[in-house]
Amino acid sequence: RQGRKLQVIRAALSADGAELAFATLIRLRADPEIGPHEPSGIVAVASNPETLPRFYPAPSSPLTTSPFFDFVDVRLLRSSFEEIGPGAAWMRPQGEIIAGAGQSALGSIALCADGGSGLAPVVPRERWSYPNVSLAIHSHRSTKSDWLLLESETLTEGQGVAQVASTFSDLSGNFARVQQAVIFERRS
Repeated sequence: RQGRKLQVIRAALSADGAELAFATLIRLRADPEIGPHEPSGIVAVASNPETLPRFYPAPSSPLTTSPFFDFVDVRLLRSSFEEIGPGAAWMRPQGEIIAGAGQSALGSIALCADGGSGLAPVVPRERWSYPNVSLAIHSHRSTKSDWLLLESETLTEGQGVAQVASTFSDLSGNFARVQQAVIFERRS
């Protein structure tokens, strides 16, 4: 639906008649007369991702079975997917997720945003998994780079659930915030 102030786009991914995932995009109108404002406390790390080593999960890590690292080039800045605590990493999607569909900027952002919970674990990955049950991306501009900096922190009071708060930047600065809801599941 398209209006004067916003556009709503809905999409669903289905297989064998079952809906596997759905997305709703709300695109707000832009006004070029309003200048940029960088919020305090959020600073894009001034580093060249090309100079950082690529992250590969340790052979003994449960991450070796994740297809995420087949599609995303990850360059760590702080912590790692295998250490407890907040993390930051440059990410760049590679290839096509769906053959023949190409890769869009929005698709790249959504793919990398999914990595926020993995980048900032609060429980040992060897004993727990934590799938997303909800992912919300709020962007105030389009990305201007293939490289996306994701800074993530997981917040939990226990009870088997958590919220992951992430910030996206590119080589030009901050452009989005991400919220994820995750549940903790004990590995068998």
